Amino acid sequence: MMFLPSEKWSSRYSKQFYTIEIKSYQLLETPPPEPPSSLSSLPHEPAASSTPFGEDDHCAFGFCPPHKKKHPAIYYRIEIMRGTSRRFCLRRYSQFRYLCEKLDADGDKGLKKEFPPKVGPFHSDSEEFLEERMKKLHQFLKDLLARPESVGNALIEQFLELDVLTT
Repeated sequence: MMFLPSEKWSSRYSKQFYTIEIKSYQLLETPPPEPPSSLSSLPHEPAASSTPFGEDDHCAFGFCPPHKKKHPAIYYRIEIMRGTSRRFCLRRYSQFRYLCEKLDADGDKGLKKEFPPKVGPFHSDSEEFLEERMKKLHQFLKDLLARPESVGNALIEQFLELDVLTT
């Protein structure tokens, strides 16, 4: 599947193309519900050595036991559109950061420089700060997905739960 920026994407395109939007965030008192059954291969249990995740990383993309996460927590709502299908996934800032670190472990791709900081000039839970961070995470994700090496990347597909949109 190939990413297209939302301004160039249309639901008339084949399912070979998708786009994303991050337009909202929400404070959750508990972790989001488990992923759909088609995501059972994602690292929500301690990962086997054949996966790119170590045992400490087993909840990187959001499907952790409640004792592994601090709550309440802010989750960003990523809407994924492919053909006429629309769905969303919820991701925390730390999950975006984890994706960035895994894709650019040695820093040679410049992703870490583009990644928005955890804290800013505003209080980190103020509405103004959260809106600004959401915009920066959206831009980071769009820039990441536009890179040629992102096409078919398993980590990105897991992060966005793209296998749910295969039908």
